[in-house]
Amino acid sequence: MSGLQLLDKVKSQFPQIQVSMTSAYGDDENYQQAIRSGAKEFFTKPIDFESLRAELREMIRQPD
Repeated sequence: MSGLQLLDKVKSQFPQIQVSMTSAYGDDENYQQAIRSGAKEFFTKPIDFESLRAELREMIRQPD
């Protein structure tokens, strides 16, 4: 199962969960598919850890 397939399963069962994706494939098609499937953010490898930290801080601060 790919990460995008897992995202579809998670969001269909738990739509309230915020999901950020990480992928080695940073092309527009993968990005658009992740966002359409409900990903809040899409990071590509190698990861910019400052961006990831900022995203995690934002996700933690938001109420459910």
